[in-house]
Amino acid sequence: MRPLAGVGIVLLVLAGVIWLSRRLNHPDGSFAGVIAVTILPEQFTAFYRDARVGPHDVMSVIGLDGIARARRSGDVSSSGEDLRGRALMRYQMRTPDSTHVGPSTLDGIMRVYSQRRIRGYDLFVAYGVPEAEALGPSRSRARSFWGPAPAVISVMASSPEGFPGRSRSARRLRAGARRRP
Repeated sequence: MRPLAGVGIVLLVLAGVIWLSRRLNHPDGSFAGVIAVTILPEQFTAFYRDARVGPHDVMSVIGLDGIARARRSGDVSSSGEDLRGRALMRYQMRTPDSTHVGPSTLDGIMRVYSQRRIRGYDLFVAYGVPEAEALGPSRSRARSFWGPAPAVISVMASSPEGFPGRSRSARRLRAGARRRP
């Protein structure tokens, strides 16, 4: 049982179920009872079912205590993973609302993570996309620009005029040498 206090709400992760409870008060402030609700952890990630989520994308709701309340990687939902001391938790403690690149501590895949703290609760949400998928189109464009560069440089260097700037400089040097006695 792992308690998490938030604005008048107590959250417990117990046996794969999240319990939310709230105290009820009489008008004079005395105790009137408790309202409790149980939620399956996968309900926190269910709203992404119809979205385009890649097979290696990871979304998580994680407590500041380092315990994953809900986690989904591709089509697999889970909860209860202990992330204490892991890179994602270190980033969260340093910069709560941030984006960074790093390896997943659970499967080793390099991902671009974006994480945001949930105001009023000791929770944050993290979403990770494999680095190769996130940066693949940009890297492909860069290769298309840089791919022909050696050939272009080689042609320019071997031509009689060479690089455009080099020919002007060479003419100036030759003209200067002729003027000297």
